[in-house]
Amino acid sequence: MSGGVMAARGGRPRREVRLTALAVFAAVGTGVLVGVGLWMVAPAVVVAVSAVCVGILDWRKSIYGLLLFLPFVGVFSTLLYPQTAPAVLAKDALFVAPAYLGFGLAWLRTRERMSFDGPPVVLIALLVGLVCVQAFNPALPSLLVGLVGAKIWLFYIPLIYLGYHFVSDAEDVRRLLRLLSLVAIVPAALGVVEGILLYTGHQSLVYSWYGGAAEAVTQGYAELRIGGVNLLRVPSTFPYVAQYYVYVCSMIAVAFAWWRIEPDRFARRIAGAVLLLLIAAVFLSGARGAFVFVPILLVLILVLEPSSGRLTAWVAGAGAAGLALAIVVVGLSLGALIPHLEKNASDQFQTLFVTGFDEATKITTLGLGTGVDSSGARYVADVETLRSGIGGTWEESWWIKGLLELGVAGMLVLFALLGTLLWRLLKGHYADRAGPLAPASAALIALLIWAVIYNVKAQYIDLDPMNVYFWLFAGIVFKIHALDLTTATEDEPAKAPSYRAGSNGGSSG
Repeated sequence: MSGGVMAARGGRPRREVRLTALAVFAAVGTGVLVGVGLWMVAPAVVVAVSAVCVGILDWRKSIYGLLLFLPFVGVFSTLLYPQTAPAVLAKDALFVAPAYLGFGLAWLRTRERMSFDGPPVVLIALLVGLVCVQAFNPALPSLLVGLVGAKIWLFYIPLIYLGYHFVSDAEDVRRLLRLLSLVAIVPAALGVVEGILLYTGHQSLVYSWYGGAAEAVTQGYAELRIGGVNLLRVPSTFPYVAQYYVYVCSMIAVAFAWWRIEPDRFARRIAGAVLLLLIAAVFLSGARGAFVFVPILLVLILVLEPSSGRLTAWVAGAGAAGLALAIVVVGLSLGALIPHLEKNASDQFQTLFVTGFDEATKITTLGLGTGVDSSGARYVADVETLRSGIGGTWEESWWIKGLLELGVAGMLVLFALLGTLLWRLLKGHYADRAGPLAPASAALIALLIWAVIYNVKAQYIDLDPMNVYFWLFAGIVFKIHALDLTTATEDEPAKAPSYRAGSNGGSSG
């Protein structure tokens, strides 16, 4: 029996004692709060302590909770509106932080190797150093802004390690992809229904579902004019359309991966149906970028996977069907859509990136500090105060944000970090392109490349849910490569070394 297993089993009574102590503390604390009249705080304390207990007992449950919570964060923000900050922070307090805590305590118990080949550790360390320095930049309006900006830059990067140790075999990978895909049915189906209702004159019905938050989730009932037709915002179960759009695009890659590696024929048909639903949902989301970037995502997947003509035809047909549905429901015409997209792509690249880079270098080359161009900083500082330091405008491009907050040195580190990460992922993928899990690797790497490309236009990598998916999926892809390289048979990979400490059975040793 390995030392890891022995340590985990030996430490189990001690862990139960600690959990019991925490539970007693929660009960006593709740009683005190109720006794002094703070009855509204008591449930929050119970939930928070329970979340910590779950993370300590099994950090994987915290990750599963995080993945199940992300698609429905908009439900909670709508219920809490206009006080939406608790819903935004809930995922970090209830899932991410407890997962980190449980993962760290598990390592302390077993002392098993946590790191693995793949992440560009030196470049990550350089980024951490730059961010820590810029968090205390004297040009910042307040220290809180700097701390919020630092959190946005760094908080989710450790998920690459948790992602690697989250799965231990091929069935774990399939189980995860299956769960995410099936859960995605709810937001996608609701989004399709909302889209159809909006474009058939039932806007008041859809908006009534969101109550006082309706204006916020639709970005002021925003409409985008294309060839005489208005694109309407569809938020589904998210705080606003951008998050819903990024989520559906992410789930297209996930559902494709499940569809390609699922051995059961019936389950594979369900995966294919989910993929079709997601494609239909993304084209009805009201996000103009869907008409450009969803085809890019599908092409990336097909390029990375050794695809047959039949597979290419199926994917092309699915994309065409989703686009056709949107054209019919929205009333678009390709004759108006294509010229509009071409002009918009050219204008946005020139305005957001080329002009934005030129203007940003005139403002600073050393950086103004973390948070000055981060949307999350609006919770701790007035938006106008933040914008005053960057010329009164808000730079949408993530790369320009990096320049403004971290300076030229920071922007170069970001290019090197993401470039090296993607290069190593691609190198591992092509070293094992014929492996049984290679289609999942292809789909998830395509999503990560897609996110990096999108950084030119937007800061989606900083927003839910991409801030979680990007680093977590990168770790999972590295593990997929390790699994396929230790294949025991042609059909089923053997278990690769995995940091299993902290789960109910302790370490895999």
